[in-house]
This record gives sequence, C-alpha cells and structure tokens, in this order.
Amino acid sequence: MLIKIKESFIFLWTPTQKVLFQYQEIFFGVFSVGILVGLYFIFSRDQNKSTQKQLDVYLSKNFSPYEIGLMYERYIGYIYETSGYQVIYNGALNGYEDLGRDLIATQGNQVLIIQTKCWAKFKQITERVIYQLYGSTVHYQKSNSNKDIVVTPVLVTTAQVSVNAFHAAKLLGVEIRQENLRLNYPMIKCCHVNQGQTKAYFLPFDQGYDSLAMNFSQGDKYVNKVSEAVGLGFERNM
Repeated sequence: MLIKIKESFIFLWTPTQKVLFQYQEIFFGVFSVGILVGLYFIFSRDQNKSTQKQLDVYLSKNFSPYEIGLMYERYIGYIYETSGYQVIYNGALNGYEDLGRDLIATQGNQVLIIQTKCWAKFKQITERVIYQLYGSTVHYQKSNSNKDIVVTPVLVTTAQVSVNAFHAAKLLGVEIRQENLRLNYPMIKCCHVNQGQTKAYFLPFDQGYDSLAMNFSQGDKYVNKVSEAVGLGFERNM
C-alpha cells in the first residue's frame, strides 16, 4: 500500500522533481555505504593497534628459561628458513619427546639435525652433548626410508664449547655454530593457509604457530609489525 502511494506521488511530480528524487536516493545510498566503510576501517585500525599492543606486551615480558629456549629454537629456525631450508620445529611441537632434534632442516637431499642450546656465556658444552646429538642423527638416518639423504648433525649454541667437545665434534662430523639470541627478528608469520586460499598472519603466541610451513615462493613472509602484515593483505588468524 505504501509503495503504491509513493508511486502515485512520483507520478504526479514533474520530470525535474523525479530526477532530483532519483539523485537523492542515490546520494543517500552512497552516503550510507560510505559510513559503513568508514566504520569498518576505524574498527580494523583499532583492532590492528590492539593486536600490535598484545605482541609488544608479549615481547617486553620476562621470559622463563623454557620460553627463552623456545625463542632460541624459533630464531635459529628463522635463520635456516630464510637461507632456503624447509624447517620442522620438532622441539616446539614434541617437547621432551623430540629425541634431541630441536629442528629438522631440509634442502634437497640435505638434512640437518639441529640441536639448540641457549645457555649462559660462562657455561660449557661438553662432549656428552656432542655424543647425544650424533647418536640421534645416526638413529634418524637409519630409520629413514629415503637412503639418498645426507644427514648432518648441527649444534647451535650461545655457550662456550669445551676442548673435548670440540675434538669429538670434529671426529664425528658434528657442525658447531655459535649464535646469540636476537629478540628483534621478525616474528610475525604471514602465510597462505587452507591450500593457499587464505592469507593469514600468526603471532608467536597463536595456536599452530610452530606447525606452519613457510613457503616464500608463494609469498609467505616474516614481518615485524602487524601493520606490515595487513599492508600485504594478510588478516589475523582467528
């Protein structure tokens, strides 16, 4: 009934009035859409600021020894990933059941069994650590069905290495790398998930963070700031 009355009134209008009415409807439609878009951007901006604050608070806290060890594993994993390796964060995913393999880095037929030790500078790596890492590497190679892989044990640490440990490593072919922990490396993982259909970013305290496989060839990336991730078209994984 109301529509019929409205149409009757429009029928009585002059052509100029009809045109003005149509433009008025278009104007208010565009105006409404503009308000909704504006509100969306304001909400998104505030949400991004809130997410960045969560990350800043996380990075500014005092980490427990366990958390420091985890951060070190992730940092070393980041170094190898950005050097062209596919990295499995075995220690983070399996905890004390990791068999001494904190990271498993693969590039072609090359496999690195990496153990990380984020210890105080005054502590020393002993030959026992070398023997354990070597044994775990041999076990990995012998239990792997692919006999063409070349497996190398790698120890990455912040601590000193004893003379006996150094000689044992040289004899057994264990690589030793000394690397300090940097907490200012880019920790936000920007990944294509759901078979590459979704662009999502993950913070270091998000569920599933350590199980993500970075694929830089399809546009995956590490960034420092939430604004960088959003600018690249990635949305917060929820």
